[in-house]
Amino acid sequence: MAGRGRRPSGADLKEAAEAAAFQDKASQVLGMQIPWAVYERSGLITAKELGLVRDYDGAEEDEKIDLLFEQGQQYANFFVKAIESIRTDRGTTEYLLTLVDQLLQGDQNRAKYFHTCSTGNPYAPFMSILSRPNESEYTVSKACHILSVLLSTNPEQECPDLADFVKWVTSRLGTSKGRAQVHTLGALKDVLKRHESQMLFIKYGGLRTLISFLRKETQNTQLLYLAGFCVWLLTFNPEAHAHLKAHDVVRKLIEIVKLVIREKVVRICFCALRNLLGHENFNESMIANGLPKALHGLAARKWKDQDLVDDIAHIGRALSTAIEDLSSFEIYQAELQSGRLSWTPVHSERFWRENCSKFDERNFELVRMLVALLETEHEVTLEVACYDMGEFARFHPDGRRVIQALGGKQRLMMHMEHHSAKVSKQALMSVQKLLVTHWEFLDKAQ
Repeated sequence: MAGRGRRPSGADLKEAAEAAAFQDKASQVLGMQIPWAVYERSGLITAKELGLVRDYDGAEEDEKIDLLFEQGQQYANFFVKAIESIRTDRGTTEYLLTLVDQLLQGDQNRAKYFHTCSTGNPYAPFMSILSRPNESEYTVSKACHILSVLLSTNPEQECPDLADFVKWVTSRLGTSKGRAQVHTLGALKDVLKRHESQMLFIKYGGLRTLISFLRKETQNTQLLYLAGFCVWLLTFNPEAHAHLKAHDVVRKLIEIVKLVIREKVVRICFCALRNLLGHENFNESMIANGLPKALHGLAARKWKDQDLVDDIAHIGRALSTAIEDLSSFEIYQAELQSGRLSWTPVHSERFWRENCSKFDERNFELVRMLVALLETEHEVTLEVACYDMGEFARFHPDGRRVIQALGGKQRLMMHMEHHSAKVSKQALMSVQKLLVTHWEFLDKAQ
């Protein structure tokens, strides 16, 4: 139950330890003594900038807020210039990045000071860090987070470096591991708040990688939550819906809410599902993937978040209405297109008796999809697909010939020796229906 204590997984414990170590690193960096006077004497910063940074270094948190309120533009100019001019000193670079990251975390509205910097392109010094070889994960992640905030809050429609940054994030998402993966998803979460970023992310092929994180087997709930959050942001964009459909996002979200206990993960998945209601054929997909049945159990759980309770109830009502409006054939079609089958009511003798003629459309397109599912490793899908093949052969006047022509018979015969007894049973019965002309006698005998 959601209200009971939950034992964290090994991945969650590792994530917590890595997050704590990362925070410790930030504290160590902020405790460093930076030789500002040396930089002033060497001409890397001016005497006025020396005064600025010393005031900031020695200030308490509430005093820093006042300094940024009064001189925010001057500090933004200094930070951008210093990160560029003192880039050979890793310690100082880490210190400056930590200060900038800290002030943006305190209030993202402070990003406006960077947008209007007088030092040229304010994003260039941070972008150059991302492309430098052998930079530490700490340095890269700080620059990455800073850029995600700055670029997502830039009010200009044409934002410099946005495309390059989204391309970098997309690439890193597929290659990073561990804490770096969490940092990258966190940056993506910020930058996807821009419509332009969403379409660039899809253009660069990032959606496939993002969806791959939406697995019920994922033990790192923070990773799962961030991936779900990014998908949720994409659901606000109608232009992204067809891409989400192509990557079977509804099925992935439903698998997660059925099995994952962590409330924030379930909540963000339902936020995404609610946004998809009524678009494309997402309603049919939700029905085909068993969400209405799952909602009964989910509604009975004791959730802390009232918004989640409301989302579950809203989706339940919407799908109940959709079920009344949809034909059984439309529900079957959506389930087949999802690539996963289960023992829903449409897999029955009555369904095939009433709808077999509709499978002629587009040169037996749905039958071809059904034959293709005989290659799946998902055992329940395979079991149901074998059953449906037999029923199509029974009730369609040309069913046996069509299945034979599409290679279905050979695949069914292979599955007669499947390691799953349920699959082999359904395959055997389907082959019998293909071979026996008067199937009604076979049916009575069984």
